[in-house]
Amino acid sequence: MDINTQRIKTDVLVIGGGTAGTMAGIKAKQANPDAEVLILEKSNIRRSGAIAMGMDACRCLYSGNG
Repeated sequence: MDINTQRIKTDVLVIGGGTAGTMAGIKAKQANPDAEVLILEKSNIRRSGAIAMGMDACRCLYSGNG
């Protein structure tokens, strides 16, 4: 089994991109706008979970890419 690993430095790490995880990430960024916030999700957040399409809007808005 070939495992690809990556080391990422972040100030806040949230495990799970569901409703609670996404809100935790948003609140952490609001509390400290200079913090690097990373949300880890086990699957592609666009297709995973019961509210996947609603979470996509949050992902795009708070991705830090713009």
